[in-house]
Amino acid sequence: MESVATKVASDATLGDDDCFALCIMSHGQLQSAASDTRLCECVFGADGVAVPTTSLLAPFSNEMCRLLRGKPKIVIFQACRGGM
Repeated sequence: MESVATKVASDATLGDDDCFALCIMSHGQLQSAASDTRLCECVFGADGVAVPTTSLLAPFSNEMCRLLRGKPKIVIFQACRGGM
């Protein structure tokens, strides 16, 4: 299933914009990635599933979202890291 971030990043109207801002407010935690022993920062979706922040940011990279290439990108995560 295509993620919401991927759908937004593929929106053809992004080329009309001068910058991009993404704000995510959620609960979060540090946890081990499925394929790695290192800890990664995750936020929880409305369904309770932890999503790594890197997977939310990747669709907006210069390589994956050419319409935003060279434009400022502002990303705010308001989330706890759990456990403390």
